Amino acid sequence: MKESWLHGAIYKTHDYPHGRIVRSAIALSVNDLPMARKIMGTANYVDRQATKGEDFNSWRVRTFQRVQEDAQKWLNATSAKERKRLYSKTGVRHSVLMELEYWDPTTMVPVDGMHIFFIGLLQYHARTVLGMNSTGSRKEKATDMLRQVENARAMLSHTDSELLGLRALTVDVLKILCEERGITTRKPSVTRKGDLIELLKVQNLLSPCNELV
Repeated sequence: MKESWLHGAIYKTHDYPHGRIVRSAIALSVNDLPMARKIMGTANYVDRQATKGEDFNSWRVRTFQRVQEDAQKWLNATSAKERKRLYSKTGVRHSVLMELEYWDPTTMVPVDGMHIFFIGLLQYHARTVLGMNSTGSRKEKATDMLRQVENARAMLSHTDSELLGLRALTVDVLKILCEERGITTRKPSVTRKGDLIELLKVQNLLSPCNELV
């Protein structure tokens, strides 16, 4: 992108067989919040002392100059430890996009409408303000999960491990079954459905006569 902006690139078309020089640039970068932070080179930085008193007037807006200065300090740091300290203090690290002379991360990474409005504000308004998350629906969901857990317990007690139909169960139900059997599921690596199923199958094989433990 740097080369394309400074010197341009030659593109050949039907009307211009010898090519034409085209210069290109990134006008905006629209992403969800986690990706936007990576592209901007910023952390989810919040002044916790300011938030405790809810003194919003004391919050400082990131300026382009400040971000550039903090990013350069991070880049010039001579050790990983120093970079970590600076990142924790300023919430800014170097991004390769900052090498583009026109790039301004404070104005060129707008709010992603889909995530902030449809998944965020609209969901809150529908579920909380309008009450679509009614008590009745929550009770029905809890009853259904209880029924699934009971059926799964019976299946684990009487079915051969290779024939277990655990794929049809939800992750929440699988976690309950694991916890009942003393299988740790709090590790980040044990959160996928496939991992939980394998743990249950192994435990089911080791249990005498497939009895619940």
